[in-house]
Amino acid sequence: MLDYRVIRSERKTLAIEVRANGEIWVRAPRRLTTRIIAEMVAERTAWIEKKRSELQAEQVVRPAHTYHEGEMHLYLGQYLPLFYGDALASENPVLSNRIVLGKRSAHTATSLEHWYRKQANILFPVMVNEMARHTNLIPTRLSITSARTRWGSCSARGAISLSWRLVMAPIAVIEYVMVHELAHLREHNHSARFWKVVEQFHPQYREHREWLKVNGRILLG
Repeated sequence: MLDYRVIRSERKTLAIEVRANGEIWVRAPRRLTTRIIAEMVAERTAWIEKKRSELQAEQVVRPAHTYHEGEMHLYLGQYLPLFYGDALASENPVLSNRIVLGKRSAHTATSLEHWYRKQANILFPVMVNEMARHTNLIPTRLSITSARTRWGSCSARGAISLSWRLVMAPIAVIEYVMVHELAHLREHNHSARFWKVVEQFHPQYREHREWLKVNGRILLG
């Protein structure tokens, strides 16, 4: 029998998430009984075990970062080489085609995360403002978070949150997530009406949603 954690909310449907450490999280509507949840999880046993195997295989083959100069790291869907040099740290990564940090140290991994956060804080507000004008869906606030379990969210009060990790994805994928969250301002669910709103403003959403499903684990590191 599978062990899993149940997280209940006002959602309409049940969703199963297999996490990197092998844990199973089940997000369920409050109305579903424990028995029905167990039956639905049991029906997905084969998929869950397959997903666990895939995640384990990824962890085996993915090399650990050493952060040596020239090591490649994702930014906006492209792998850019890592360099060190305080005088160059303000370079535009798009123009220079490289990621530049200050001096290399034992805390380089943290410095790289801070670099990604900085880029997200520069780029995301501009993109969201442009999307809001284009869609006429205006959020009350934008927050950049460290979320690892969701790329974005929209609160009941219209506040949008985006994970800084998205800055590693291609621009079109980032745009899809932004449109997805803005669409929740009109339809705060995942109904057919919601997806029509997404498709209206981002016709290739299926392709970019699939990109995240396939490559999302890379962004999580």
